[in-house]
Amino acid sequence: MIHIYDLFSISAVDARNCLRFFRSAPFDDGSCINFDHFQKITDDDVLIGRRIAREAVQHINPHDRIVLDASSTAWYMAKLVPDIPITVITNSVKVIVELNAKEKIQVIATGGILTNRSMSFIGPLAERSLLNYHVDKAFISSKGAYIESGISESNEMQAIIKQKMISIADETYILCDHSKFQVQHLTQVASWDDIDHVITDDKASPEILDGLRRRKVNVIIAESQEAMMPATSADHLLTDHNE
Repeated sequence: MIHIYDLFSISAVDARNCLRFFRSAPFDDGSCINFDHFQKITDDDVLIGRRIAREAVQHINPHDRIVLDASSTAWYMAKLVPDIPITVITNSVKVIVELNAKEKIQVIATGGILTNRSMSFIGPLAERSLLNYHVDKAFISSKGAYIESGISESNEMQAIIKQKMISIADETYILCDHSKFQVQHLTQVASWDDIDHVITDDKASPEILDGLRRRKVNVIIAESQEAMMPATSADHLLTDHNE
């Protein structure tokens, strides 16, 4: 399956917002494109991303030092993580802004070249900055997770940042929904030997998950939103810091 946000190197959230605009924008002849199918895909992806983020936050303890990448799932984590004494290193402007309101959380920005598309820092300065630190846990998303070779990215500069993040962490958590498995992108990020945990959703293939376990990777299935709380309560958790 080819996702719109992969074609244009944007997040699922940005893709959904674009689709909402074009869905209601008529052509000169008055007709409109029917984006209902694509809207459903991106909405489902957002819900799964939130679910994975909720699970990831459960693995953060007081006084942890963690690193978050510039993914939408990391942004959801920043929204959900409670105001507890932890240190967060990130290259994501969105994560920085979200955590700024939480007084007990120390935030360290990598600096570097700011990319307008993803609102994240990349480049040599960001890479060198990461190597000055050591963290307990890295939470990294992946565009591709191939059982034979590991995780990969479509953007080489982001891939290098993720490599550095993994290298400074005692434990690495890969945040990966079911659609990313058996997908291989241009730039290799890490082999499974470098990965400790994978957090995914319950739609992931049992054969793939068994393959990860054979490679000594701890597989964590994010509990469904319905099983955790009503949808309205979950949405409140993800928006209360913006109100």
